[in-house]
This record gives sequence, structure tokens and C-alpha cells, in this order.
Amino acid sequence: MMETGDLVVLDQQSHFVEGIRDIIGIPFNEVGIVIAVKCGVCSVIFPSVGNKLRSFMREDLKIISEVKDERE
Repeated sequence: MMETGDLVVLDQQSHFVEGIRDIIGIPFNEVGIVIAVKCGVCSVIFPSVGNKLRSFMREDLKIISEVKDERE
């Protein structure tokens, strides 16, 4: 389950094509931070490319590091 604070990259297995960088300005391997999740849509900030903020469907993202719940 994706949640705020997770580190993500664009999922190359989704419907994206190679030219997506030209369209949204974010390369496939760029790491972003999920800042909000609502109704299957994730708002992600990409600090290393000028703090660009983009929204994606959850299935278009791949989690590379999850936020640890301190209650566990």
C-alpha cells in the first residue's frame, strides 16, 4: 500500500513510453517522494529535478523504499 513518505520511481511496466520524459519532464529512474495519496492518485515531488510536483495513478509508480510505521 503506497503512503505519504514512500520513495518511488515511475514503473516502466506501466503504460508509459520512452518519450515520457519529454512529456512530463521526469526520467524513469528519478526518485520521488509521495506527499499525498487520495482515491488511487499519488502526488509526488521530485527534489533532484527542481522540486517538480506531479500526480500519477498508483499503478504507474513503483515503491523503492517504504515509510516505516513506528508502531510496528
